[in-house]
Amino acid sequence: WGCLKGWLGVVQLLLSRGADVNAANSLGKTPLIAAAISGSLPVVKLLVQSGAGINARSKGGLRALDYAFRLGRGEVAQFLLEKGAEVVPGGNVLNDALHEASRCNLKDLGKWLLEQGADVNSRDGKYGNTPLFWASYRGHREFVAMLLREGSLVNATNKFGNTSLFWASRAGRADLVTLLLAAGSDINATDRDGKTALMVGASAGKLEVVKLLLRAGANINLKNKFGWTALMEAYFEGHAEVAAYLKGVGARLNGFLKSSSWTGGLRSATWSR
Repeated sequence: WGCLKGWLGVVQLLLSRGADVNAANSLGKTPLIAAAISGSLPVVKLLVQSGAGINARSKGGLRALDYAFRLGRGEVAQFLLEKGAEVVPGGNVLNDALHEASRCNLKDLGKWLLEQGADVNSRDGKYGNTPLFWASYRGHREFVAMLLREGSLVNATNKFGNTSLFWASRAGRADLVTLLLAAGSDINATDRDGKTALMVGASAGKLEVVKLLLRAGANINLKNKFGWTALMEAYFEGHAEVAAYLKGVGARLNGFLKSSSWTGGLRSATWSR
């Protein structure tokens, strides 16, 4: 309880009287995990200096570092990393930590990691996403700007062929779409299925992003490899306002409604005229 509250004096007293620094509660949480949750760096330092297991996991599989990331405890995360905490067992600690920092918007930690040698264009092991992907999708504008300044490749693609622009568009982040385009993002880049950022934004119902992409020169009638356009994506997903806007500025249906034999996704958009 003293660790969870960040009570340094109480923790010092308990340790001096023989308290087990690695004792876990019924959830498997150790004092170090509790201190990381509280965000108390002095308590975290004391526990580590007293022999706390830095990579001990709770019953849910989370460690002190995991909680520090998720709760935005950047200083605690940095200290734990300096003391040997792992992000992904067997992985590159700096690169893996930069990915987590980009997800959690820990800008100062991200800056420190880059100074320590983290690769700004490193990819995660599963899908090949870079830190820029995560920061763009989560809407962390300042983190995105920092990554771009540090040399992040704005047109890097993951295993699906997505760029960061796709992710910002899907999330409806018009401010990040603007930032990425200014940095040279290819507005009509296609993923492995032939989708563009405009199609992704339309499919997600992000009207402001759709308008922005069109003003910036997105091709409104490009088709993916299945013959679908942004208008078709919006129509199928039931985004009536987006579909109406696209139709009003020149998007073509190309016989989509007449040829479609299914109606499963046609929820709210209607075309009676």
